[in-house]
Amino acid sequence: MGNSKILYCRNCASQTNHRKILKYDWGYTCARCGTWQHQSVLLELQQSYAAKSILDAMGDEYVSYCDGELEEFIEASHALNLEFDYQENGDGGYDFMAWNPSEEKIARIVL
Repeated sequence: MGNSKILYCRNCASQTNHRKILKYDWGYTCARCGTWQHQSVLLELQQSYAAKSILDAMGDEYVSYCDGELEEFIEASHALNLEFDYQENGDGGYDFMAWNPSEEKIARIVL
């Protein structure tokens, strides 16, 4: 199926299979929940502050400190096809890590 992609669905909050559909404009419909999102949504997530912060921190030996919501960093990780993990830290924020399994680079960020 050439018009199918695995994309992040904001409604399901996970990566799911999406079919390319022409509605008002070209976009993708989630096969799980049926939510349609414009094709630019993925591009917006890939160019967001969270995505830029993750890419800037990738491979850096130091921990980066960023403002932003945990959900934004999770969405950006999905959009960039990165694996991630996080845990609450003692300061009311989160320690967030993202990585590409095929590379040795890791982004370490404190939110």
